[in-house]
Amino acid sequence: MTDLSAPLGSFAVAAALVALILRALSPSGSGNLLSQARRYARWCALIGFLAAVSTDWFDAFYLISAEGQAVPGGWPGAVGRAATPALWVGFVYVLAQFTGPRVQRSADPQPRTGLVPGKLVAALVLVLAGSLTALWAAGDVPYRAPTAQRELSEEEMSYFIPAADGLRPAGEVLPYLALCLGLLVAATLLASLVILRRRPLPGISRHDNRVLRRVWLNRLYRTVAVVLAANGAAALHYKARWFHQQAAVGDLERLRALGDGWDSVGNYAVLGVALVMLFWRPPQNFEGVTAVPRHPVRALRDHLFATQYVALGASLILLLVLWPTHSPQPQALPDARPGMHLMALITGAALLYLVITGSSMGYVHGKAGRTGPRHWGPLPRWIYPVAGLLMAASVYFLLRPPLDYLWGLVTAPAAFILLLVAVLLLAHAAVRLASRRMQVAWAVDGHWERWYRQVIELRSLRTVTAALGALLFCGYGFDYGWVGLSLAVLCFPARLLIPHPGPEKHPAAAHGRPAAAGPAAPPGAPGRP
Repeated sequence: MTDLSAPLGSFAVAAALVALILRALSPSGSGNLLSQARRYARWCALIGFLAAVSTDWFDAFYLISAEGQAVPGGWPGAVGRAATPALWVGFVYVLAQFTGPRVQRSADPQPRTGLVPGKLVAALVLVLAGSLTALWAAGDVPYRAPTAQRELSEEEMSYFIPAADGLRPAGEVLPYLALCLGLLVAATLLASLVILRRRPLPGISRHDNRVLRRVWLNRLYRTVAVVLAANGAAALHYKARWFHQQAAVGDLERLRALGDGWDSVGNYAVLGVALVMLFWRPPQNFEGVTAVPRHPVRALRDHLFATQYVALGASLILLLVLWPTHSPQPQALPDARPGMHLMALITGAALLYLVITGSSMGYVHGKAGRTGPRHWGPLPRWIYPVAGLLMAASVYFLLRPPLDYLWGLVTAPAAFILLLVAVLLLAHAAVRLASRRMQVAWAVDGHWERWYRQVIELRSLRTVTAALGALLFCGYGFDYGWVGLSLAVLCFPARLLIPHPGPEKHPAAAHGRPAAAGPAAPPGAPGRP
């Protein structure tokens, strides 16, 4: 039992700290109780998710070290570690229902039917089925013994083969992963029952209490779906590990490709489930929440943030999905094609970012539905010269790379490089022109409208500049400093480069009448009808 006490003891200590945090965040019973309860549900969902996905128990379980060490903690410890995700889900969501203001027994029992989100439960069942399918797919992994480091000597040379960990057979390790999935389902059922059976909060209408229960169930099922997907992907990584280790003694290229394929399936499955669950919002139809109209400046800034989030996220997903298919093999002969493929991929990701940004501007322009003065202004004068120097340096080294430094490099054709550069520059010019000619859909003054257009133009410029710098690292294998410089350019905040318009003023709205297009820009600021 000492083997089991180690993981459970660690869980108990961490659970005590989480309990204190939940108690501190719980609704106090004073003020707007509904707003407090909704905020508390968000915090509990975040804590439960982070706790459930923080245990990476399976990787350490199926590996056999080169020294032949036993599984840490033996089988009781393995059971305890396999149960940890379910323990966290059940602990956080069950405890959260019993923290908060004291609830008196209600003489008017409220109905509990019709609260379970059917579509989300169906999605959860599909994720569970996919995880079980992953376990079935990994069920044929055989035992692989660990190998110690050894030296091979030939006529005039000798080299070392490093030690390699072994793998336990699927029949020995996958039952614990199946136990983890089963306990997660049991914890979900228990937490659902507690959420449905808890007493209603006082001072909140019957309708809002029902919606609040649905919010809890929504957050619970979304968390469990991601955890189930992650554990199912662990089985695929286990199978991929066998292919990678077998590649050392067999068909290197084919087995390595198979291992990369299984890893990619697991990674993209978890990423897809996580994205779907991220945007599966809980219900919002509360009666006790007063709708407050958004300030037009706040709406403008939210639109900028949403556009950046979607465009950057889509570009990163494109890189993650297509990068393994174009990465060069270390044993391959020098060839320009892998580098050209990566250059085209980087350019495509930058173009996707600019296309999404342009589409967002088109949506705003169509939503405005009016014509009027457009207030815009150029970026600070020094920004374009600095960006031009960085672009010129990148293009120069793309066309004339230091071959003494990059031994064995086969350069890409100059026409191909110039085509990529021209496409990126033309895309930026199109975004820049659109940002100045579009109509803004929010009733903001000229200062904020000019700032909005400048931020869009700056984002486009820094994306193109960063993409040209990344071509050197990805296509020619330049030092990591180039990719660091590219990331610094891409992530440099606009607030440090563009003067902020100041506080969110809305003079027209303060007098109870709709705001017009706003006052003109300050003297000297360009504008066109």
